[in-house]
Amino acid sequence: MDDRRYNISLNGGINYAYNTAMSNNILYHTTRWNFDTRFGPRINPNDNIEVNPYIGYNLTRSFATSRSAIASQYTTTSLAINGKMYFLKTYQINYNASKNFVSGIVGATNPFIVNMGFQKEFLEKRNLVVTFDVYDLLYQNSFIRRDVAEDGGITNTLSNTSSRYFMVGVRLNLQKWSGRPQRNGKNMQRRGDGSFIYN
Repeated sequence: MDDRRYNISLNGGINYAYNTAMSNNILYHTTRWNFDTRFGPRINPNDNIEVNPYIGYNLTRSFATSRSAIASQYTTTSLAINGKMYFLKTYQINYNASKNFVSGIVGATNPFIVNMGFQKEFLEKRNLVVTFDVYDLLYQNSFIRRDVAEDGGITNTLSNTSSRYFMVGVRLNLQKWSGRPQRNGKNMQRRGDGSFIYN
């Protein structure tokens, strides 16, 4: 759209790793591929609402040169949404929720992670910001790690440590912006975090 209130976003990356080791005078190596992508719309129906639903996919594959080694693969598919809501000019609520589906690792859970935050802007230029955030609101987060040794051995680590926590912060922006960016011949206003308000 001309007003850029509706966009489609696609991003991702590929990582490659190569590791070597020696055991009983035999040289081994492992290769590891990781493919990660994310696709979804970015919706700004008005200046006070941002909604970003998306689907994410992560694939990790590992190979070892040992005769007894078996190729390792696991995937994570995420259905998620994040965004912000502005109200009364100086208040903001932000949210982030994702349902993750893990396959390829025995015993892995499919956690539903919800994070939320609140912030209030102060002073004439709104450059003093007080924030309050809560992470893993439903206490479902779990951590997964797979290590593949050079001789083909596989170690899965599944942990469910406490990841729910609260954070209070204060931010003061002392930067003085030079010039006045314009759009359609009108000066653009900034929020306390430096982002523009599109009229």
